[in-house]
Amino acid sequence: MHQFLTPEVWKQVKQAASQHGCRKGVRWTLQPLIMIAAIMTWCAGETDADRFVLSRSFYVQIHCPKRQRPGKVFSGFCKALLGLPMPVWWAFCDAVRSRVFHLLADRMTMEGWLPLGCDGSRMECPRTAELEQSLGKSSKDKSAPTLWVIALVSLTTGVLWSWRLGTSKTGERRYLIDLLETLPQAVLQSVLLVCDAGYVGYDLFGRLLKQQCSFLIRLSPHELFPWEYAMKRKPPPDPRHRSWMPEQLFPQRCA
Repeated sequence: MHQFLTPEVWKQVKQAASQHGCRKGVRWTLQPLIMIAAIMTWCAGETDADRFVLSRSFYVQIHCPKRQRPGKVFSGFCKALLGLPMPVWWAFCDAVRSRVFHLLADRMTMEGWLPLGCDGSRMECPRTAELEQSLGKSSKDKSAPTLWVIALVSLTTGVLWSWRLGTSKTGERRYLIDLLETLPQAVLQSVLLVCDAGYVGYDLFGRLLKQQCSFLIRLSPHELFPWEYAMKRKPPPDPRHRSWMPEQLFPQRCA
């Protein structure tokens, strides 16, 4: 963990916290707060309170056996966590991703490309009143509340790069557009985004071309024909060559 959570990472997090007016707490400072929250995701307790106890015990034993220890009360941890602005978490994620790319750049690239795959999955959630109100239901009647998970993964290493959680009311393309801001800007032109057929749309293609990001997206048989075939009302010679070509993006082809 020390390979990824370096002093430079914590420096960026502290700068973001300072910019957003975070005050230093007595029992909870930034590093133990974020570390214990992250470790909780790997704990096997039945409740959040159980996972907090396990995570805090591990953190104290490994990181601060002789230093000032964080608070012991779960409610205090939750209060401190809720008081941390989201931009601080975003700065933490950006810093960790930069560190991951720094360590694995040689393995994540192949023949000059940085291939990243994107896909989404629906997960059914418990039928509680709170989840039904916040997540809503899918298109099917009597269905359980559904949560979308959209993720970018390095295709050469299998390392999870970034992800978004959302409701089924918003399509996969919208979440992928939000994930584009997590792409490594320093090598953006070498990124190759690989997606399935669910990610075809003018808004997404326009955004990718504007960022000069290469992409490989499977088209379904229901997509539009190329301009030259559509004008002549002839099908393409090979169904695999069907594509989508808006006039706004290629005016020279449609003149």
